[in-house]
Amino acid sequence: MVTLGKKYKDRVSGFKGIATARHEYLNGCIRISLTSTELKDGAPIDPQSFDIEQLDESGAGIGVVKRATGGPGDVPAKRYTPRR
Repeated sequence: MVTLGKKYKDRVSGFKGIATARHEYLNGCIRISLTSTELKDGAPIDPQSFDIEQLDESGAGIGVVKRATGGPGDVPAKRYTPRR
């Protein structure tokens, strides 16, 4: 199982990065996007996606902070008042 925020390495290409996204497709294929922590020519490397089966954990990664992301919280119920 892949945990977002941990470091992984692709067995085929050798690409290393932090798991930042999980993509689950209709046919059951699961791919993980890895974001590199390195720069190429002074610029960030674009995230790359790999099949989940070909990834190996390669480090602790970063701590992921769970926080509220918005949406309807404790919203009071709207009262319906019929017009007369």
